Amino acid sequence: MKLMKVKLLLLLLLFLSQLHAQQGPPPKMSVEQRLMHFNEEVIPQLKLNEDQQQKLTITMKDFFTEMENWHNAHPGERPEKSVMDKVIDTRDASIKKTLTAEQFQQFKEMEKKMMERQRKQMPPSQ
Repeated sequence: MKLMKVKLLLLLLLFLSQLHAQQGPPPKMSVEQRLMHFNEEVIPQLKLNEDQQQKLTITMKDFFTEMENWHNAHPGERPEKSVMDKVIDTRDASIKKTLTAEQFQQFKEMEKKMMERQRKQMPPSQ
């Protein structure tokens, strides 16, 4: 009887893990959703003044819009490293004009941690 319960539990766990694996990636966030998330999560941690907040919000909106436009023009593709580097370099140059050196360093550290979390959540390439 106990063995039967263990087998049933293992079968249930296997079924649930397969169901979870089939759900796929979450839907893509719009520019507005990304900007709202950025303003709620990142800006408070950087302790920006009002002018910095406004300038950083504009820079990030431009960045998110440019990335969304690229993805719309190239559905299902990942941007090449050279494309990403160019967009990120442009964004970072604008951010450096807005933030102090310490704030920019903090921003880059936060970005690195976020990218690591995203990589862990992505399904392996086939």
